[in-house]
Amino acid sequence: MADFPARAELRDQRAERDDQTRTHRIQLDLKKHAHKIEMDLHRKHITEERLTLAKRSQEFRESQAAARAARKSRTKDSQPSTSAALNQPFRLWTAEEIATNQPKIEAAIQADPFLRYIGLPATPIRHQPSVAVDVRRLTKM
Repeated sequence: MADFPARAELRDQRAERDDQTRTHRIQLDLKKHAHKIEMDLHRKHITEERLTLAKRSQEFRESQAAARAARKSRTKDSQPSTSAALNQPFRLWTAEEIATNQPKIEAAIQADPFLRYIGLPATPIRHQPSVAVDVRRLTKM
């Protein structure tokens, strides 16, 4: 079989193009691998930072809870009568107790932003004179 120069040239071009494609793919694979390693290191760094922040947040919450517990124990020690009053079941006051505690009751009502208006006389609402409209006349239009 005769080997024509044109075929030989095409075969050489195809081989050269295949070599170029192969080297290009190898370069792309190397770049892709380098990028993958770089991203893995970045993800690892971000994960470590998140873990550090989570640990700091947990430590802060624990210290806040300890401070709250210490504050609560200090207030319990300083006010034993209040906690004893809270532990008793609710009961209505008698008329005598209301009469003796009347100034305290009124002071508590006046201190509350909503309850302070209890017992005040109602303010009259002044209505503006309205214009009378005959509905029958409007429907005929």
